[in-house]
Amino acid sequence: MSDGHAALDPAGDGDAWGEQEVLERFRHLVPERTGRTDIRIKDAVWTSVFSIHRRPADTYRQGRVLLAGDAAHIHSPLGGQGVVTGMGDAENLAWKLALVIRGQATEALLDTYEAERRPLATDVPRRTTTATRLQAGDSPLMRFLRTRVLVPMANMASVQRRAGQVASQLWVTYRRGPLATGFTSRLGRRPRPGDRVSDLACRRPDGSRTRLHAELGHRWALLAPPGSAPAHLAEARKRLGETITPLTCPADRQRDVWLIRPDAHLAWRGRATPAHLGRRLDHALKVSP
Repeated sequence: MSDGHAALDPAGDGDAWGEQEVLERFRHLVPERTGRTDIRIKDAVWTSVFSIHRRPADTYRQGRVLLAGDAAHIHSPLGGQGVVTGMGDAENLAWKLALVIRGQATEALLDTYEAERRPLATDVPRRTTTATRLQAGDSPLMRFLRTRVLVPMANMASVQRRAGQVASQLWVTYRRGPLATGFTSRLGRRPRPGDRVSDLACRRPDGSRTRLHAELGHRWALLAPPGSAPAHLAEARKRLGETITPLTCPADRQRDVWLIRPDAHLAWRGRATPAHLGRRLDHALKVSP
């Protein structure tokens, strides 16, 4: 309250609270919570009721207008999931938009943005709504679950690791999306096309050491065992230009060639001929060979 602002959870129907109800509640809470009896709350300069909504946009694209972040989906702010989901939207859309602007892909590629990201607009809000009810619920059952079950569980290291993994959204996969068709996206070895690739120690063509994720962002990466990538790299550059960084990984850790998207998700993997990679890129970019 040092800046003059305070917040109140009415633990009920907040829409029914007017200014006087809010003031009376604070007049009761302040001495109770602070132990001070010298504070007098006379009036309020401004009050507002905050309500939690759970709404996904019907579509993420209408012509040249594309929605991301809170414009595309809104839900409980618990756990910062809106921020993480919004950044995932931006990562997914940015590289696709760049290819279309450069003329390396048709506008049909932009439709895969909604296809890959919108399923999260139903999955993530469902979890945040459940967590909010458990955290803020004031019924006897909710209080029992919170104090007797959730708090002890939250102190367990395994639960904390799992909660961190879920909240980070590093588990998100696009295997069922339109860019991950084919046998390897369903039954192949992991990571499969559409999966997020974990950070790996790699080497650049000049032999210097680097990390996979340090090379992504605004570039693609072609990761392959030593000596096996030149033909695949040439085929990929025909479609994507020079925005591909060739990287090598120790031969004992990887046998396939991997093409990794700028958002760190696997676009393609295999030992097939470079022409197969070219056909897969043509399909993804909606460009005729």
